[in-house]
Amino acid sequence: MAQSCGYCDKPTRGPLASVYWAWFSPDHERIAYRVKYCPAHAKTILTNLFKSWLSRVEEDFGQLCLTCGELLEQDDATLWARVYLPGQEERNIDAEQCGSCMSLISADVIEHGTKLKNRSEFAPARANETWAAIGILPVAAD
Repeated sequence: MAQSCGYCDKPTRGPLASVYWAWFSPDHERIAYRVKYCPAHAKTILTNLFKSWLSRVEEDFGQLCLTCGELLEQDDATLWARVYLPGQEERNIDAEQCGSCMSLISADVIEHGTKLKNRSEFAPARANETWAAIGILPVAAD
């Protein structure tokens, strides 16, 4: 079965770029999506965004939005991206975003991506099973 781009929904023969995006909602819930990009959309969308981020990362010291360059405020957030480009090694990017840029990018990711299960829904159970497998049981909270 051919994979399709999250933007044009056209199946491609070759491998697609994938980006796993994550951020926290205002009520501290982790939100994560996977977006697949055909070569054309990877070039037009990811190249411009990542160039913007890389051009600012060396000069910002965590005080500027990496997308627009505006000074960060208290309610700003971090956007995490795990990037898989065909034929290249995985890249992890964490980008501080102002509220406006965070809204634009997250809306685009939500529209074109696939929502991933919240890790906190399954991580504790799996962690307890791992410890139990070696004979260490969790202590009950009072």
